[in-house]
Parts: sequence; C-alpha cells; structure tokens
Amino acid sequence: SLAARVTPNYLTYKYRSGDRLIRAHSPGVYAVGGVKLSWDKVTLGLFGGAEYRYTNLTPDVRNADVRGSTFAGLIQGELYYQPFRATDLSLYGSYSGTDGFFYEKAKIKRQITNLNYKKPNNIHIGLEQFYGRNPDFNMIGGGPFLELYHIPWKLSFTLRCGYKHDSNFNNGAYGGIEFFKGF
Repeated sequence: SLAARVTPNYLTYKYRSGDRLIRAHSPGVYAVGGVKLSWDKVTLGLFGGAEYRYTNLTPDVRNADVRGSTFAGLIQGELYYQPFRATDLSLYGSYSGTDGFFYEKAKIKRQITNLNYKKPNNIHIGLEQFYGRNPDFNMIGGGPFLELYHIPWKLSFTLRCGYKHDSNFNNGAYGGIEFFKGF
C-alpha cells in the first residue's frame, strides 16, 4: 500500500565550537511518502521526501554548516515483526541531507494489559537502542520505555529513559516523551 506522513519536530542540542558551548534550538517538519508492504507478521516501509528546519544557535556561529533555514532530502526505512502475540520488534532508520545525519532505532515491546482488546487502552513496556552520526558527531544509547496506547483515537504517549554516550559530552542519562497520532 502507499503511505505518507508529515512529522513536526523540535530538536534541542549542544555542541562545542572551539572553547564555546553552543546551544541549538531547531524546529522543523518533514514530509515523506512511499510504500508499505506486509506479509503475515512482517511489515516493511520505504519512504522518501524532504525536511525543512530552522536552526537558531546561541551564541551564533556564522560559519556553522547548519544554521538558519535549511531544506534537504530525507530517506527512511522501517521494519516491523511480531514474533508472537502481544510482542513487537521494530527497526527504523533515516538519513537526512540537512547535515548528513544517519539515525537508527531498534525496539522490542510487549503489551502487558488489555490482551483481549475489550478496553480502549493498552499499556506496553519495552527496551530501545539507538545510534546516530554525522561527520561531526556520534551517539549510542538505550533503555526502557513505557507506552500508553488509546485504541479508538490511534493515539500513544511514551515515556523513555536510559543511558547514552555521545562524542561531545560523553556519558549520561537521557529521558524523553513522544506523542503519536495515527490516521
């Protein structure tokens, strides 16, 4: 089948430029389209599209590769597999031409409530692993997550935390939230 998605996002990150610590705030949006193919317990998606981002640096770095408005191509792939009932494995990868950034995330999650689907909400627990890099930066990390999924609205809310290592600031904890709305 054909599929498309539009995803707004807001990135914040820090990096060093010489002796200065630079903080970046970068709202953006991407739109991709492609195909989703399904066989029994496997779904494969391949997408291509474009990403727009506006990156504000504090303090400003005039010669930064990514600052102000950027527009570039984006490719994504995803693989889902359900080895047994209520357990999902997923692998996601993307490459953005904005800054040559490659990103990968693998997850395993298990549904722990509402196994008969008679109620509107499911709770999932799981583990995630991620890796990302571009010519100036690399990161790797992983940890647990908790997801609440509301079936009638195709809406999920996920809390995640864990441990990461990156080339700028070394090791430390991470945390985050994610909202998803399916159509």
